[in-house]
Amino acid sequence: MQSLFFNGINHSLTEDWEHVLFLKSLDLSQSDFDGAASVAMFCDGLRENVGLVKLRLENCRLEDDELADIVHALISHPTLKDLSLALNYAGSDTIDAVSKLLLTQTQSSSKFGQLERLDLGQQTPGHLRNMNLVYDALQHNNTLKSLCLRENYLLRSQIPQLIDALKVNNVLEELNLEDCDIRKEGLEAVVNNISHYNALRILRLRKNVTSIRDNVNLASSLPHILEANHVMQVLDLDEQWIPDLEQRRKVEKFLHLNKAGRRFLKSTSSDGLPLGMWPLLLERVDRQLFSQREEFGQEREDETSDSRSDSTSTESLAKGGMCASSTLFFLLHGPALCQR
Repeated sequence: MQSLFFNGINHSLTEDWEHVLFLKSLDLSQSDFDGAASVAMFCDGLRENVGLVKLRLENCRLEDDELADIVHALISHPTLKDLSLALNYAGSDTIDAVSKLLLTQTQSSSKFGQLERLDLGQQTPGHLRNMNLVYDALQHNNTLKSLCLRENYLLRSQIPQLIDALKVNNVLEELNLEDCDIRKEGLEAVVNNISHYNALRILRLRKNVTSIRDNVNLASSLPHILEANHVMQVLDLDEQWIPDLEQRRKVEKFLHLNKAGRRFLKSTSSDGLPLGMWPLLLERVDRQLFSQREEFGQEREDETSDSRSDSTSTESLAKGGMCASSTLFFLLHGPALCQR
């Protein structure tokens, strides 16, 4: 038995579960900890436990000081990789504890665990005013791969610190900033620096700027920004960000190329791609072509249902989808794309 779910907390659990060494995953979401005493016993159990890998405490109505105590108890945990504290009441104390947790997490450390996923989304009231501490910690942390901050209010004055962290961090692959009240200037700064992010593959920015007028400059510059980025594979934006179909296809082209492995070519020597990497590269290209055939095949069906001509459908496929030869050409000339 490696996974366990509870919808309530009792004394036997909080007192004795540290001895259950086989337990790898514990989901206590929507549980009632019934006061500070239960939280204190739970923290004691966390300090003694040596095998837990995944812990979910979503919507447990935990107050800021209670969350902070739990995070402090996890700072020296040897195995934890996935922690979700979403839908609680995190505040300054919790964020301070999280920053200390991240600062202890290094791949070279054998004493502490290597936290890879952290969810702080949807806190109440959601005003995380000292997130600069977390951003600073990210500049030193080299284990966290996924960070969710969705539906919180992030101070606009601290966005530059977040950008600096993304430029330095070489491990963080996914960042969720959906509905974080980031306005035009902050979003422009985040997007304009995409070419400088070393590891970020997935960036979610929906439900921030709502005015189409505010998105015009970002939409026109996105293809050029992504042209210089060989890592990002998913850029999740509101549809109104890129109203122009041609620009949208350019954005999707570079994201598809990155999924196919364009960064491999950037990191190889001038002698070309090593023979041993070709099977992996071609497999990725084939996977991308398959997804494109499905996508544009659906477009063709829609066009047929709208009684459009065959020539229009062919033109749509030619503009939107990339055949095998063009995909390989753009992929193999990935570094050159940045210089054109």
